[in-house]
Parts: sequence; structure tokens; C-alpha cells
Amino acid sequence: MSQPSTECSFAAESDGYISWLRSSRDLSSHTLRAYESDISALCEFARDSGDNTSPQMTIERFFDEQRRDGYSPSTLRRRAASVRGFCKYLSDNEFVPANPWPNNLHFRPRRGLPRAVASPDLNRLMSYLMRASGVTRGCGWDATFKDMNHATTLVGTALMLSTGLRVAELTRISRPNFDGASGAVKVVGKGRRERVVFVTDEWQRRLISAYIESTVSPGVELDCLLLNSRGSRLSEDQMRSRLAKASREAGLTNKVTPHMLRHSAATQLIEAGVNIRFVQRLLGHASLATTEIYTHVSDAALYDAIENAGVIRRTLTPDN
Repeated sequence: MSQPSTECSFAAESDGYISWLRSSRDLSSHTLRAYESDISALCEFARDSGDNTSPQMTIERFFDEQRRDGYSPSTLRRRAASVRGFCKYLSDNEFVPANPWPNNLHFRPRRGLPRAVASPDLNRLMSYLMRASGVTRGCGWDATFKDMNHATTLVGTALMLSTGLRVAELTRISRPNFDGASGAVKVVGKGRRERVVFVTDEWQRRLISAYIESTVSPGVELDCLLLNSRGSRLSEDQMRSRLAKASREAGLTNKVTPHMLRHSAATQLIEAGVNIRFVQRLLGHASLATTEIYTHVSDAALYDAIENAGVIRRTLTPDN
């Protein structure tokens, strides 16, 4: 039997791989689109190259071209992870005689510091969402909202900022999994791992409870916590879009993303002295090494605080 062409090995099985990811892996729609884009780029390269070289050689040439085209290191690492997973899928299902991932391909991991949102920008964003929703911070506000779309964005933003939830976890929260009395929220994270996070601020608990009460319709049972304008579950992309729009309308220079809110929550906890193990549990990190990156952010904050204080500078600089 002749060896199947590279194009067949890749393109013929790419749809099956994406379908397998969608059904068996707990990936966000954003991540699935990235996988699909990366595998599609490989299949297109294999088709355009028009030769019958081995799949391994095709992958090597693909990444050589990606480097020449000037793709960033982070994009190359992401595409390498996508293609490596695809190669394992092809091998495990015996679509190819052996795993075609080239062992000589290495992409050095390089993790930059997370981008957190500056406190003044967070305050401005939350103040804008509160005004647009018709909500005040003072005691005694009732369970009515001026604008439910803004109220949904406000509740989602407050939850991510106080608990460090991923946007996929946020949009999956069901109403029965929120306890208004204790502030406990049961969430389902990566790998379908369940954990409990806590909304410790009483005002935020009242905000969420009031939002739930305001979206209850007679004879209609709703399970999801956050609703879109059509009354169905708010999607991850809709939350991203709403947050970006709120950033612009609040007058912020930089667009705020859900991931930045997660970084902000983790950074604030570390800088407040919370044990890193507790932060790991809150964020749902499988490895402590993932959480430890936030200690670098704390070090940066420490440097800035010392620099701004100027104690050493004033001590060493003689008076004129």
C-alpha cells in the first residue's frame, strides 16, 4: 500500500480532529477557533506545497515559513501546540504510521507578565457601568435597573474582578449555583473540574441577587445566570464585546478584556498578601507554577512603590 500524501494525512482528518476537540475537550469557543485556524493554516500549506514529502518534513517547512513570514513567538508557540496535538491525534487513531511531530522542533516557552488593569481605570469602568445600569453603591438601592444590558455587563465584570473567573466559567454559571446568603458560587473550570469561589462583598451579593430577581419572568424557568438581550445565555464572545464597548464608553485608553480582569484579581490578592496556594485554588490553576507568575507582578508593584516613595533617593542626594 502506498504512503498517503501529506495533504490527505492532514486535510482529510482535520475536520474530525476539530470535532473531537469540540466533543471531548472542555475548550472555550475562542480556543477552538484558534485550533481550527492553526490546523487550517497547516493544511493550506501542505496543499500549496504540492509535493509528497513526509508529514514530518512538511511540518518543519511549515514552521520555517511561519518564521520567515514574521509571526510573533507567542503565535508560533500557540500554533506549535495546536499542530503537536493534531499529530498526536493522527498517531493515536492510526491515520499515520507514526507521530509526525518533528522532535527537532523546539519553541522556548517565554511568558510575559500578565496585563492587569490599573486601579483608576477599574474604578472608572465600574463607575460607568453602575451609572449606565442605574445602580448606586450606597445602601438601600432597590432591585430595579435602568438598563438590563448594562446590568448584565456590570454583574459579569464585578464577578470576574472579585473572583478571577475565566470568561468561559462566568458564562456557564447557573442560578442555582449562586448562594446569595454566603456568596458561594460553584463553577466548572478547565477539564470540567468543579470548584467554589466566594463573593465576599455584601453589596456585590445584593447586586447579583437583585439582577436575578429582575430577570425572572412568570412561567419561564431560567438556568443561566447572565442573559443576553434575547433572554438566553450570554456567550463568551458577547461578554468580551460588551466589556470592550464599556471600556470605550467609559473613556479608557486601553480596551479591557476578561483575561485582564482575571489578572487584576490575582494581582490584587497577591499584593494583599494572600497565600499563593489560596490564589491557585481560587483561579482553578492545576499547577502552582502557573499561579507563581503573579508574584513577579507583585515584585514590580513593590519596585514602583519604593521608587515613588523616593526614600533612598532623598537620602543619597545631598541638599543643595
